[in-house]
Amino acid sequence: MTSAWAGERVRLRAVEPEDWEAFHAPVGMINTHSVDRVHGTFAYGVSIGTPHHRKGYAGEAVVLLIRYMFFERRFQKAEAWVYGSNEASLALHRRLGFVEEGRRRRSHFHNGRYDDEVLFGMTVEEFTERHA
Repeated sequence: MTSAWAGERVRLRAVEPEDWEAFHAPVGMINTHSVDRVHGTFAYGVSIGTPHHRKGYAGEAVVLLIRYMFFERRFQKAEAWVYGSNEASLALHRRLGFVEEGRRRRSHFHNGRYDDEVLFGMTVEEFTERHA
């Protein structure tokens, strides 16, 4: 039996205490937050180190996480906030089948300017249709 936490390029696991020394050296990380068990929704964040961009790690990690949350934990909707200037992440979420549900205009300040936050969502049915 294959692990729900392993793909072709990515193996997800919990952070261990001994990871602190090399925390910035790994390829990246993904986590869930804003978990609402009553309504069956959750959000996640994914971060991939710059040398590892555009190699498929983020997409595979997101699919592994969402598959687990939908089919093992029985959640029904995933959400992600993406900065409007992050073209790569916007393209990734659209490519994975997320739907743009809203935009918080000028809600984040970084690098000397304001940026929008774009809300993406995907239901279990949308995920199943695309990634079953």
